[in-house]
Amino acid sequence: NDPPELWEQRLTAGGSALVSTVLSRCGIRERLADALCEELGLERRKLSELKKGERQALVKALTAYELPYTGHEGYKKAEVTGGGVPLTQVDCRTMESKVLPGVHLCGEILDCFGRIGGVKFFLGGGS
Repeated sequence: NDPPELWEQRLTAGGSALVSTVLSRCGIRERLADALCEELGLERRKLSELKKGERQALVKALTAYELPYTGHEGYKKAEVTGGGVPLTQVDCRTMESKVLPGVHLCGEILDCFGRIGGVKFFLGGGS
């Protein structure tokens, strides 16, 4: 959730460390760091070796990575879950975590029960 400018600073100051190592030091899980590096063709590369465009692509991947939505498998494949983040820890107007400001939550991650299909996305909607 860090802004692109902060990632630019981190990646510019990384020196001879491997890209994946710097990402891990910044709180990115090792497997995710390795996967991002592989996707961008940066595996086993040092920060000092990155060209400006490669660094910009990495910053974009870290701050604005788009996960494609390919559809769903219908009601018969739907799952029911329980538990999750207590609603007392979420601002229901904005769906922002009260524990981790800047993190927004919705859906099955919340501790509530209801029908599937988007109902839980509207918990704080009023009516």
